Amino acid sequence: MSSTPKFCAECGAPLQAGAKFCAGCGAKVGAAAAVGKTPDGPVDPAGAASAASASAASASAASAAAADDEPHDRSHARHSGGQFEDPLAHILEDNADDHLGQPEAGDIAAGKKPFPWGIAVMVVFLVFLIGLLAFIFTDEERSAAIQCRVLGRKEKCETEADRRFALEQAEKREEMELMGHHYGSFDLSVGPEDAVEVLNLTITQRRYEETRADYVKRIRDGGEDKRTAKEAKSGVYSQGKAVDGQIKGVISFAGTAGELTWKPDPVKKLKLLMPLTLANLPLLEKEQADATGKRLSATDVDRVAKELENLPRDDEGHRVIDDAHKIRTTDLSTWVYEIDMQGAGWQGRKVVFYEHPAPLGVDTKSKDDGSYVARKFKRSPDGRFVIDNSSFDLLEQPLTIRYKYVAVLKDLHCVRQTADYKGRTDQGKKDSEDLIWEQKAFTKERRAVAEANDVLATYNDAANRVAIVPEPAPGAPVPAPGTPPPAPLPPYADAPTALDAWKKHVADEIKAYECPKPGEQ
Repeated sequence: MSSTPKFCAECGAPLQAGAKFCAGCGAKVGAAAAVGKTPDGPVDPAGAASAASASAASASAASAAAADDEPHDRSHARHSGGQFEDPLAHILEDNADDHLGQPEAGDIAAGKKPFPWGIAVMVVFLVFLIGLLAFIFTDEERSAAIQCRVLGRKEKCETEADRRFALEQAEKREEMELMGHHYGSFDLSVGPEDAVEVLNLTITQRRYEETRADYVKRIRDGGEDKRTAKEAKSGVYSQGKAVDGQIKGVISFAGTAGELTWKPDPVKKLKLLMPLTLANLPLLEKEQADATGKRLSATDVDRVAKELENLPRDDEGHRVIDDAHKIRTTDLSTWVYEIDMQGAGWQGRKVVFYEHPAPLGVDTKSKDDGSYVARKFKRSPDGRFVIDNSSFDLLEQPLTIRYKYVAVLKDLHCVRQTADYKGRTDQGKKDSEDLIWEQKAFTKERRAVAEANDVLATYNDAANRVAIVPEPAPGAPVPAPGTPPPAPLPPYADAPTALDAWKKHVADEIKAYECPKPGEQ
């Protein structure tokens, strides 16, 4: 009956129960070793027993020797039954390669695989690293702070609050450079005095608007002018309080466009006081709104500016500003002023005052005849904008000049008949006549026009004959422009020219004129 040996016959290593191969050298454990067989042949039982004992002893000795002298090759210490065995002998046997094969599945008890701690740690580290990067770079503020403090990038040390503050400061500097409020003033005078008595005056304020971005492009980069007309208001005349004993007229832009600022009022008998002083007129202003888009008036802007001083500040010293106190310029307004002057018997004039460059649609070219005048505001040393000359004289229509010219000739005719005039020297007589011309608002130029201009009379070119228009009755109002003239008098057939005919007619009219007696003016 065979039994499994306890020690390997090749190397003497202890064998596990039921093992078919030696765990030490891989030699096959056979039944021959169990019954005391050797490679040379069978032995007797007694010898087998003694051989087993000797083998066990040799195995113990070999184990001890292997522990003491590990570097030696175990194949040189093999022995069986106490005799030395050639380690190459079993290779020459027929079944020599049986013990060289790998153990079959199930021959050796399978042990538990160890847990891959290294791989697990790597996976956890990668997951942590990815989460950390996502945490950092999904927030711009956090990313900038890490790059600033860890990587030392100075350009990233600026926080969002810093950038917002810097942007606000840049906008403020830009507005200070390009968008300062501009205000203008002028003193309007209209003459002559007899023209003011019949003057219809209209002063209009027109506002144009453009966005902040369009304004910057237009001023800084020479961009397209995109200003559009938004509203127009007419000035309303009133008399202000006396200042230093002088009462001045006051203009407030509260009327609707096209409404007359002043017209003669025979009932109230008010006079249009000259000059009309218009001050603090807006020329350029910022239109501002809060963060909600609500437009703010000038009063609102001043109120918010005062409230800003009392707002709390954060740890970095910046004010914590809510939407109601965030003011930003959204648009800019430009103003143009138009003055229209009309009077019966006088040529109308229109004047435009503007700050250069004028909005599109505003004619900035004056006409040679003076009927249209365009002037721009100029900056004075104190920063205000003014009009150098805002005094305008209305031009009389030819018919008006004729009426006044004849009136002066009648006065001269009457003066020349007085004893005082006759007793004066030639120079004294000339001075008396010049005084009358001045009193009737006839300058030398105007007098020359009245004396030499033959178009004052209406005549027929084809027949070279003049149709003299009769004078209106004393005290009759001056006809309005466009009024058809009365029927002409019979022409002076013996007059070679229209001027001669005119002079003859005036002479005849003066001869028939009865001078007022002293005290009957």
